[in-house]
Amino acid sequence: MWEETIYGISVEPLQWIARMDFNSGWYLPDSKGISKALDVVMNWTEDERKEKFQKAKPILIANYSNEAIIASFRRVFSEKFLLNDDRQKAIDLSSSLRMKRSLLLQYEAEMKTLVERIQKTYRENLACQVLKTY
Repeated sequence: MWEETIYGISVEPLQWIARMDFNSGWYLPDSKGISKALDVVMNWTEDERKEKFQKAKPILIANYSNEAIIASFRRVFSEKFLLNDDRQKAIDLSSSLRMKRSLLLQYEAEMKTLVERIQKTYRENLACQVLKTY
């Protein structure tokens, strides 16, 4: 798993675990490969371990510290869920227009009913006047 190789020992993946709902996945590392890598690390001298750790420490801090993980979550969250101002304004406007359209359709239906009532009343009144004149 080359992306996690900090000490220069790569462990081959055993299988890919896919998550189709997130369109992503991860590799399951081979436990025998991990065991071999640990054997190599344990066979290093104390000085070799300290030297390699000092080289790896900035990478570990940059990628796996609490601050780095929080920053990554915030970035992903803001990219996926929070919208920039222009997109948010467009969505708000679209939502507002949909609501206004819905209200206009409702008013149109109410006006149509009102006009039909007025027409019916007018016809009834007209019919009454015609009957009164005869």
